[in-house]
Amino acid sequence: MEAASAFYEELVLKVGEIQDLLVQFDKANEDKPTFTFWRQYMDLVSILLAFTRALRCGDWNLYMSAFKSMMPWFAAYDHTHYTRWGAVFIADMEQLAQTAPEVYQGFLDGDFVAKETKHSFNEVPFDLRLEHINKTGKVAGGLIGITRNDPARNRWSITYNERASLAEDTRSLFGLTHDDDDDEEMHKDCLQSRIKRNNHDVIQLVDQFQRYNVFQQEHMYDLVSLTTGDVASEEILNDLTHAAESGKKTITELVKKRLGTTNTDFHASLTKRKPKTFSSLYSTDTKLEQLRSKCVKPDRDIFCRIIVSMESGREVNMDELLQKELCAVPLSLATTDSVLRPTNKADLATILQAGAKETELSPSVMRTCTIIDGMALSTSNSIQEVCCALFRKLKANVDTLPPTEDALSMHLKRAHYQTKVWKQSLVTHPQLPSPINCGWQMMN
Repeated sequence: MEAASAFYEELVLKVGEIQDLLVQFDKANEDKPTFTFWRQYMDLVSILLAFTRALRCGDWNLYMSAFKSMMPWFAAYDHTHYTRWGAVFIADMEQLAQTAPEVYQGFLDGDFVAKETKHSFNEVPFDLRLEHINKTGKVAGGLIGITRNDPARNRWSITYNERASLAEDTRSLFGLTHDDDDDEEMHKDCLQSRIKRNNHDVIQLVDQFQRYNVFQQEHMYDLVSLTTGDVASEEILNDLTHAAESGKKTITELVKKRLGTTNTDFHASLTKRKPKTFSSLYSTDTKLEQLRSKCVKPDRDIFCRIIVSMESGREVNMDELLQKELCAVPLSLATTDSVLRPTNKADLATILQAGAKETELSPSVMRTCTIIDGMALSTSNSIQEVCCALFRKLKANVDTLPPTEDALSMHLKRAHYQTKVWKQSLVTHPQLPSPINCGWQMMN
């Protein structure tokens, strides 16, 4: 036991020395934007891992430390709600030892998270634990599918507690747990299979970086996008590499003006920084004049981006460059904001008519066109016979035809009247037409 304690103390000293070396290493390379940017990304990942560890282990001090480290980043990237109420949360928790000593001691003991089983590194916040409890209602035999059936929903609600208690007693009777597949002394992330998979993922990622020569030494003094090879402008470079400092300044002003004094209303809107990123490199304003000056005017920056893209490994065919317009739409048909140019259609018709020549067929005393209906000539002697043949093809009986022309006229009137009646069915208060003079006869 004493040997283990001595080894632990020596390890703590070595870790402190490594941290000092990392600080010196960062300071020696702070003039390289690419290095600074990726070191910030590593810090963000470290903060997230520390916050996750604090929750899984119930470490209150680490939880507060990680949350405080997140605050500048909330403010830097315009997460106003987290910025505003996160400052209030930290102020309340710093005074918790004086305002509620018992609650503060409970938090130090890990009571700010819930633990369902006896395994390690598995504590979760209470809201997530409630979701685990509500999971019972969303599986087979749960509430899904019966929410609109009042009797079934009522029976489920009344018997929910009893069934949950019965299920828990059954697990205890047979010695089962909720995660009985886990080893009692080993967490899932510590298993050899998980470690092997994580190492394989890291190796693959490093191989891809080396294959495409992502972190080129000559690009260390410029901030270059890994996917597109675009070089960040001075404004984007400043916003990305100094995000933490800007966030700390915003938090300091918030605490000073809204929590320390009452000069500024606490609920007043926070000014958003709107930091520039690579996604805003090619963004344009919606104003037409600005769009014209930015989209239509080609400059040397286009060729600079092409050269950078070629050096980063992207395939660029130089023979096909500038064969098409440098705009999203043809400027002869539309403006730079994709609005069609207004034109006078009458002018187009006049121009087309002016170039057209009238042509006439030469007069002829002979017939120039003859239409022959071979089927009618070969099988029928009159139009009536053609109509009768077509009627027979519909598998209708000839006897159903009206015998005379007057009978056919009355039949058409009655069909017309019936159509009017059907149309009135779509009206709320229909007014039926009179059947008189519609092929019907009124009888007493």
